[in-house]
Amino acid sequence: MKRFPIPILVIFITFYFISGTAKGQSKTEYFMQSSFERGSLNPALRPNQGYMVLPVLPSFYGEVKTNTLNLDHLTRKAGGERVTFLHQSVDADDFLNRMKNNNYVIGAFSYKLFGLGFYRNDDFWSIDLDIKTHVDATIPKSVFELVKKGFGRQEQTKYEIENIRATGNGKLELGVGYSRPLINDNLIVGGRMKGLIGIADFDLNASRLTVDAGTEYWEAQSSVLLKASMPGIKVKHDEEGKFDGFELSEGKRISATGWGAGFDIGAQYDLSETFPGLNGLTISAALTDIGFIRFGRKNAVFLESPETTVRINPNDYTLHTDGSSSLNDVFEDVVEDLQSAVDLQETEPVKRTVPLRSSLNIGTEYRLNERLSFGVLFSNYFGTYFNSPELTVSANFVHAGWLGLTGSYSVMHGAFNTLGFAAHLAPPKGIRFFLASDYIFPHVNSHFFPTKSKALNVQVGFSIPMGEKLHR
Repeated sequence: MKRFPIPILVIFITFYFISGTAKGQSKTEYFMQSSFERGSLNPALRPNQGYMVLPVLPSFYGEVKTNTLNLDHLTRKAGGERVTFLHQSVDADDFLNRMKNNNYVIGAFSYKLFGLGFYRNDDFWSIDLDIKTHVDATIPKSVFELVKKGFGRQEQTKYEIENIRATGNGKLELGVGYSRPLINDNLIVGGRMKGLIGIADFDLNASRLTVDAGTEYWEAQSSVLLKASMPGIKVKHDEEGKFDGFELSEGKRISATGWGAGFDIGAQYDLSETFPGLNGLTISAALTDIGFIRFGRKNAVFLESPETTVRINPNDYTLHTDGSSSLNDVFEDVVEDLQSAVDLQETEPVKRTVPLRSSLNIGTEYRLNERLSFGVLFSNYFGTYFNSPELTVSANFVHAGWLGLTGSYSVMHGAFNTLGFAAHLAPPKGIRFFLASDYIFPHVNSHFFPTKSKALNVQVGFSIPMGEKLHR
């Protein structure tokens, strides 16, 4: 049997990688006419040439975003070295004042297994097969207060922790898109239908965790519900019969645990004919990922904490105050104690419907000529527990019809520390290459980890051009 860790661990692992490294599409590519990937943001945005993507020519996207938990918040410099927030030199009140009441994390990764886009007269069709994963998590400030202050107090202190939430899934997505021009070709409308196969999913809701912390022991009461679906998943117990994570049956093949459907809708309108004084100006808008996945009782587990008091002896966090511990060591101890405080017990699973995480994109572009344009894009990701808005401004340049360059700045997560950049080598024949990131981080430590960035993403891939190249 293979052990599968408790999903609460996913939260802290995600925090760790946000601090140490860097949703399915780079916004910097929104106004690049050579990009077929921009159709993921708005199905009415069509590339200037058909395309084909094959597994041997990979195309993938990865992203992590947070509102507070970057490396500069979780670590500090002390004596020329970087130490964790538990170090004795880090003032507790100063550290906690930098935290928000709710600290969130978004993580996403997608890989295109196959893609095909082609023109039939004025109509554009696309077929894409992708593997997509995501994690949304939110953790309250009180958790960090407990870890930083709780064990060091000389008297018993009660901490009321509410709404530790985390959810995530992995799915296979088959999308069929269509777009066409209307109203003298000034208006382009587009849509995409998606068939979804759920591979794995989890939903953790720790609505209440009361901890009475002191120097000798902790007493905890909790209200926690955990739902998970995965092929061959089973609950694992320790020697005392308590929940100890998950395990997967050996030899169990990846299979569907849920089925669903979704769609995208979008439009683009050229204002030149309607308003002659606005020649070169276009506006666009789209809603994406509207839909759901339905998970069954098979290959699912539900766990719930009883209304009982649990006494635990927490790890001695004072061991982490000398600067020798890594963030990984700290979070391992935190997870171990939180898991001990929550006595999860198995209950009968039921069918459940999980909505997709939708996004809104609204853009406007002013094209000076065939080579240069400027764009502004507002986007909002509707997460499970929070919204993540972003405003991106960009300048877009095309050279000789085969080289596309874009520079961008994302206002809300950039914090004047990051810029975006995209480059497309887009010859009309052969192989095309693209590379894009909305958050290029200039501030790194000696290990080349970003220190101030609150958002990191990268998109890279290859495609084969098909059909004649359009000249607009």
